[in-house]
Amino acid sequence: MKTVTHEGSYRCKVVSWGARAGTKGSLSLGVSMQCQIFEAWNHATKSWDDWRGYEPTGIYVDTYPIGSDGEVNETGVDQLVKSIAWTGDMLMFDTPPPDDLVVVVDAREETYTDDKGPHLTVRGRWLNPGDHTPGSGGRGIARKMDRESLEKANAALGAKLRAAAGAAAVKAIETPF
Repeated sequence: MKTVTHEGSYRCKVVSWGARAGTKGSLSLGVSMQCQIFEAWNHATKSWDDWRGYEPTGIYVDTYPIGSDGEVNETGVDQLVKSIAWTGDMLMFDTPPPDDLVVVVDAREETYTDDKGPHLTVRGRWLNPGDHTPGSGGRGIARKMDRESLEKANAALGAKLRAAAGAAAVKAIETPF
């Protein structure tokens, strides 16, 4: 699957996901998702353009429920709860995503530098539920955690994450917009 090359909002099927550890020295814990685009938001017509007739195109999105300081990142938790009905259990990301899981990914250009110099790429910057309407409010899963590491992280942080996810779910029910 080729990777999207321009910014925009995309309705996608989640085809794979995994928990990812932070870079060396970071206490972050993230979730990476590979998504296959089937619609792109057209800002001019304020509607979705169907991409199913084109070559399969994907995008990656990373969301961090635990920030680099090791504390709960409420924004990351909120995105996961609203978009995929996450309960705070990181072990969920060691199993394949449901076949019918659809999300909307807002993508932006991003520059990163590696040993070959700077590169411009397009990455998902925000994760939304599949029924989200824009305007209303790639490189694989790097540092993907193995099951043993994921179990340790889940044991150490699971209660904190489940509490945050539960609070976000209650907040979402109380304030649906």
